[in-house]
Amino acid sequence: MELKNRLQELDFSKGVLILLMVMFHLGYFNSCYPNLTNCVYAFHMSGFLVISGYLCSVETSQCGVSTLKRILVPYIVFEFFYLSGLSLVGKYVGASNVFEGDVLSILLQIATKPVGTYWYLHTLVFCLLTFYILNYFGVKGKANICLSSILLYLMSLGIEGLLWYNVLYFVIGISCRILSFRITDRLKSVVMGIGFVAILIFADDVSRYSLVGVGLTLTFLGFLFAIMEKTPVLVKSFFSYIGRNSLSIVLFSPVFMIITKVYYPLFVFDSTVILWMIFSLVLVCSLCLVSAALFDKLKISDVLIGKNMYSPFLRIN
Repeated sequence: MELKNRLQELDFSKGVLILLMVMFHLGYFNSCYPNLTNCVYAFHMSGFLVISGYLCSVETSQCGVSTLKRILVPYIVFEFFYLSGLSLVGKYVGASNVFEGDVLSILLQIATKPVGTYWYLHTLVFCLLTFYILNYFGVKGKANICLSSILLYLMSLGIEGLLWYNVLYFVIGISCRILSFRITDRLKSVVMGIGFVAILIFADDVSRYSLVGVGLTLTFLGFLFAIMEKTPVLVKSFFSYIGRNSLSIVLFSPVFMIITKVYYPLFVFDSTVILWMIFSLVLVCSLCLVSAALFDKLKISDVLIGKNMYSPFLRIN
């Protein structure tokens, strides 16, 4: 796989963020540490949305259509099967999300109110579609940012699963790209880590849906960009590897997280639940990566996203 055209800081950051996503979606763990969970929820997926917006190339229509298809098709397929599974066996396996309904209800849910981590893909679809359509009709640059933001805000008023603050993080990212604000350079600073901690200490309410969340997201990203250069090669390579496979983990993890509840009784001796969390984190991510590789082998990835889903481990400098 060719890496020279990739921004390694973004892969590295995505790796850290996706591991935090899995870790704090493990029910028994996040319920034991509610304050820490609220803190992580304030910036982990919003960081993904900023990066997604920054990587969005609205200048090229053909590229935009292919990118949209790589998000839309797997979102519809995985959300459909996830909701179907919840409807059939969710209450029997102790799934944290509950859904009951027929096929029509499932389709309506997919369009307006996604369940599980798939809300991230749902938000991306609406954001990408809006920016690409306006760009196609000649609305470019700052005008595209302004008009798309207005349209997305109006849509968020009527679509229950499309939350404005989630959209805002994408808008921040794509605005940086359109305005040539290189976030991997301009935000990069270890001082951002101090800012991150300061916000946590002095903020009255830590939430993704606030200016505090925006501050936490941007300072955490800036800190990650900075520490990557000082991270040992193998550690840096590992997080970048996970980051390149983040889509696979977003898609498969909701299914495999259900399995983690089955063996939880084996870890009751650990009151901190940390051992169970570590084991589950490794298991879920490993199963996601194996599933992605299997989808590639069976050519299912070609149908879903038009290319291989799995990215192999590579040593980076």
